[in-house]
Amino acid sequence: TGKAAYFQGTNALETNGTIKFGGSGVGMPAVGKVLTATDGLGNATWQSIPAVVAPLNLTSVETTLQSIATGATGYAGEFTINNAFNPTSAIKVVTFGTGKAIDVNNNSSTFATIKTVNSTELGNAIEITGGIKVSGINKAAFKIVTSAPFIAANKFGIPNTTLANASTDILTVTYEHTGGAYLLINKTFTTFWNGGNWEIHLTDGTAMPVGVTFNVLVIKQ
Repeated sequence: TGKAAYFQGTNALETNGTIKFGGSGVGMPAVGKVLTATDGLGNATWQSIPAVVAPLNLTSVETTLQSIATGATGYAGEFTINNAFNPTSAIKVVTFGTGKAIDVNNNSSTFATIKTVNSTELGNAIEITGGIKVSGINKAAFKIVTSAPFIAANKFGIPNTTLANASTDILTVTYEHTGGAYLLINKTFTTFWNGGNWEIHLTDGTAMPVGVTFNVLVIKQ
């Protein structure tokens, strides 16, 4: 009934191999089980890893949850939420701070930073309450002012260094009056892909003025 062995010290027990806990006192050490304390006296038994009971609160000073993929395939983090029988949202993010609720960064020029799919194809893949802000170097929406180096007769070329750089792009262009004479009043204009970049053409064939501001919205396909 007494102790079979007792160790005390800084490194009370050190082994250069595996350790096996057996006997009737600790239960069956099946695969996937962990040795878990059953009381405050140091007694433990082999138990299955308990399921997470909602809510799961993660509290930390800095990074709360981090997943680092060291392989060349698969996802860095993959989470599946079965919400088949619940009409509410699968994920809800709430922040009580003054920073962004979600901050996502991607170094790929091929794959989207965030991909959302509505499997019905008729529903909304994204729903936004509030405004939309575009930032960065190549913006999805930007202002561009006509200048002489990019004008040829009635044509103004949008540099393909912008996000408008592929023939499959959908461009929505509006004229912005910035004061002075209405340079494009009673004039219509259209967009044209010339094989290398997008152009804005005055359809009446008159010369494109310098200093005209256009607002451009680019939707990639």
